[in-house]
Amino acid sequence: MENTSVDCKEPAESKPAKGGHYSQHQSHDHDVKQNGGYVTVDSTPGVGTTFTTYWPQVDAPVTGLRAHGSSAGTLKGSETILLVEDEEGVRELARRILERYGYRVLPARDAAEAMAIEEHHDGTIHLLLTDLVMPGLNGASLAQRLVLRRPAMPVIYMSGYAHNAAVSFGSVGERTCFLQKPFPVERLAATVRECLDRQTGAQPQQPVPQ
Repeated sequence: MENTSVDCKEPAESKPAKGGHYSQHQSHDHDVKQNGGYVTVDSTPGVGTTFTTYWPQVDAPVTGLRAHGSSAGTLKGSETILLVEDEEGVRELARRILERYGYRVLPARDAAEAMAIEEHHDGTIHLLLTDLVMPGLNGASLAQRLVLRRPAMPVIYMSGYAHNAAVSFGSVGERTCFLQKPFPVERLAATVRECLDRQTGAQPQQPVPQ
């Protein structure tokens, strides 16, 4: 999927305008879906709203990708990743990308599902990849809870806002990375590999008894 994003100060109007006509955003959303794409929205009070449009494209071979000067082969892995994203389209896209690179992915649509998956997973979870802004418990709060049980687990926060938005959530630390939405395939793969490689030499983590 190719993607574009637009930031604005206020969320787009979601109700039909006078005369029963829909807003420009709704019309755009309809056009995108008609062509096999989808639109996601990230909104934070006091920060703004980001509309991200994902357009379908022909998949290129993984071997043809380059990121941060590394070949696609060096970005592959076999680790287990807990992926938390409330937008189904983005979640499925990220899952497919990560599985293409060899990772085992545990997908969750919100913090509650992620905590249930973590609780019943007996093996190592090498990385938490979570959206920062979600309904209910946000990504930073989720990470704080899970890292208490798995202290060696690094975290990548995804957001449609700049890195300073993560700082405002108090979510930046030694074991955290940030991934700006929208992201191309190679940027996701490179960020995951970089964050995991930081943990080289760390002991595999098991859940801490509560």
